[in-house]
Amino acid sequence: MIVEFDRRGRARFYQDGNLTSAAAFTVRHFRGGFRRSGRHVILYRGYEGSQYYSVAGNTLYLQEMRGKAARHSYTRLPSDNAVSTVMPRPL
Repeated sequence: MIVEFDRRGRARFYQDGNLTSAAAFTVRHFRGGFRRSGRHVILYRGYEGSQYYSVAGNTLYLQEMRGKAARHSYTRLPSDNAVSTVMPRPL
Protein backbone atom coordinates (compact mmCIF):
# COMPACT_ATOMS: atom_id res chain seq x y z
CA MET A 1 0.00 0.00 0.00
CA ILE A 2 1.34 3.41 -0.97
CA VAL A 3 -0.07 6.78 0.02
CA GLU A 4 1.12 9.92 -1.79
CA PHE A 5 0.49 13.33 -0.27
CA ASP A 6 1.34 16.29 -2.49
CA ARG A 7 1.88 19.97 -1.69
CA ARG A 8 -1.43 20.93 -3.33
CA GLY A 9 -3.43 19.03 -0.73
CA ARG A 10 -4.17 15.84 -2.64
CA ALA A 11 -3.75 12.29 -1.36
CA ARG A 12 -3.59 9.26 -3.64
CA PHE A 13 -3.94 5.69 -2.40
CA TYR A 14 -2.34 2.82 -4.32
CA GLN A 15 -2.61 -0.93 -3.77
CA ASP A 16 -0.18 -3.20 -5.64
CA GLY A 17 0.73 -0.31 -7.95
CA ASN A 18 -2.89 0.50 -8.89
CA LEU A 19 -4.63 3.73 -7.90
CA THR A 20 -7.54 2.75 -5.65
CA SER A 21 -8.77 6.19 -4.53
CA ALA A 22 -7.88 9.84 -4.21
CA ALA A 23 -9.03 12.73 -2.04
CA ALA A 24 -8.26 16.31 -1.16
CA PHE A 25 -6.93 16.73 2.38
CA THR A 26 -6.11 19.32 5.00
CA VAL A 27 -3.99 19.01 8.11
CA ARG A 28 -5.23 20.35 11.44
CA HIS A 29 -4.09 20.42 15.04
CA PHE A 30 -6.78 19.97 17.66
CA ARG A 31 -5.93 21.17 21.14
CA GLY A 32 -6.19 18.73 23.99
CA GLY A 33 -8.19 19.27 27.13
CA PHE A 34 -6.92 19.56 30.66
CA ARG A 35 -3.65 17.60 30.96
CA ARG A 36 -4.09 16.08 27.52
CA SER A 37 -1.85 16.85 24.58
CA GLY A 38 -3.34 17.93 21.28
CA ARG A 39 -3.69 15.71 18.26
CA HIS A 40 -2.63 16.20 14.64
CA VAL A 41 -5.37 15.15 12.23
CA ILE A 42 -5.63 14.65 8.47
CA LEU A 43 -9.12 15.55 7.24
CA TYR A 44 -10.11 14.14 3.84
CA ARG A 45 -12.73 15.54 1.46
CA GLY A 46 -14.32 13.02 -0.87
CA TYR A 47 -12.95 10.11 1.15
CA GLU A 48 -14.38 8.31 4.11
CA GLY A 49 -13.10 9.33 7.53
CA SER A 50 -10.25 11.25 9.10
CA GLN A 51 -7.01 10.04 10.62
CA TYR A 52 -4.77 10.97 13.51
CA TYR A 53 -1.16 11.15 12.40
CA SER A 54 2.28 11.26 13.91
CA VAL A 55 5.76 11.18 12.44
CA ALA A 56 8.86 9.57 13.92
CA GLY A 57 11.98 9.82 11.80
CA ASN A 58 11.10 8.56 8.32
CA THR A 59 7.90 6.82 9.40
CA LEU A 60 4.34 8.17 9.20
CA TYR A 61 1.78 6.62 11.55
CA LEU A 62 -1.91 6.88 10.66
CA GLN A 63 -4.78 5.84 12.90
CA GLU A 64 -8.47 6.00 12.04
CA MET A 65 -10.44 8.41 14.21
CA ARG A 66 -13.55 6.21 14.11
CA GLY A 67 -14.15 2.53 13.60
CA LYS A 68 -11.23 0.13 13.81
CA ALA A 69 -8.47 0.98 16.24
CA ALA A 70 -5.89 -0.07 13.65
CA ARG A 71 -2.65 1.89 13.35
CA HIS A 72 -0.83 1.84 10.01
CA SER A 73 2.80 2.80 9.44
CA TYR A 74 4.36 4.02 6.21
CA THR A 75 8.05 4.54 5.44
CA ARG A 76 8.91 7.63 3.43
CA LEU A 77 10.39 6.90 0.03
CA PRO A 78 12.64 9.37 -1.76
CA SER A 79 10.74 11.45 -4.29
CA ASP A 80 11.61 11.32 -7.99
CA ASN A 81 12.98 14.85 -7.85
CA ALA A 82 14.70 14.57 -4.47
CA VAL A 83 17.98 16.39 -4.09
CA SER A 84 20.70 14.61 -2.17
CA THR A 85 22.72 16.62 0.29
CA VAL A 86 25.40 13.96 0.55
CA MET A 87 28.58 14.98 -1.24
CA PRO A 88 30.50 12.21 -3.03
CA ARG A 89 33.91 11.36 -1.66
CA PRO A 90 36.87 12.58 -3.68
CA LEU A 91 38.91 9.83 -5.34
